[in-house]
Amino acid sequence: MENFRRCCACNVEKPLDEFIANRTKKLGRSYTCKTCYSIRQKEYRAANRESVRLWRRAEYDRLKEAAFRTYGGYQCAWCGCQDESLLQIDHINNDGGHHRRSDPGAKYLYRWLRTHSYPSGFQVLCNRCNVHKHCLFAQYAAEAGTTEWHTAIKMFAARMGGAEAVISALQEMGSQ
Repeated sequence: MENFRRCCACNVEKPLDEFIANRTKKLGRSYTCKTCYSIRQKEYRAANRESVRLWRRAEYDRLKEAAFRTYGGYQCAWCGCQDESLLQIDHINNDGGHHRRSDPGAKYLYRWLRTHSYPSGFQVLCNRCNVHKHCLFAQYAAEAGTTEWHTAIKMFAARMGGAEAVISALQEMGSQ
C-alpha cells in the first residue's frame, strides 16, 4: 500500500511514480497524478492566456538580466557598446551551434545558464563584434583547411602566441 496513492482529482489509486515529486508532501509525491495535473495546467493556461504570457515574459526578462549582470553587464566586451538592443551572450569558443545540438536545454540559453550556475566560456558582445569574431574564425578555419571550430581555434591560438594574445588581438579588432 506504501507504493500507491489515490489521486485527489480522479479518485483512482495509482503507483507513486505517476505522481509529481514533491518533497513537502507525505511519501515525497503530490496528491494529484501527473495526468490530472497536466489537464489542470492546460485548462489554466487556456483560461488565463494573457497572464501566463506576461508571466513568461517577465521570467525571460529576469533570466536575461541575471545573465548579463553575471557576464559583465550591458556592455560589449570588445568595443564597449552599451546599446541593449544590440547586445547578446556569446559562446567564447564559437561553439554555440554545437552546444545547442548537443544539449536540448541550451535552446533556452538564459535558463540554461542559470541552471548550470553561469559557467565560464560566455561573454557579452554586440551584434557587430559577434559577427566580426565569427567571420574571423571562419576565415582562419578555411585557411587552415578544417571545419572543426576547436581545431581552428587551437591552431589560431598557437599561431598568435597563446590564448591571451588571441583575446587581445580580437579585442583590438573589435574596437576598430
